[in-house]
Amino acid sequence: MNVDVTHLVHFADRMDRSISRLTMGIITAALIIGSSIVMTVKCGSSPVFGLPFFGLLGFGGAVLDGICLMASIWRSSHQGGR
Repeated sequence: MNVDVTHLVHFADRMDRSISRLTMGIITAALIIGSSIVMTVKCGSSPVFGLPFFGLLGFGGAVLDGICLMASIWRSSHQGGR
């Protein structure tokens, strides 16, 4: 009996990449929502440009995550879908 599992390996690689992207998207969304909540709360932390520091830090993290996610998708589409 001969079993060819090369297609399963390719499928598992694609699923792993898809799950990683989905996770990055969920983390980015959570950072945006959490930072929005922090921005509405009057807090005692040192404000930057009149805005809470941790809110700006969260939005900055969301922007970086989004850029990394878009770069990953762009690289994948230009490598022939591998």
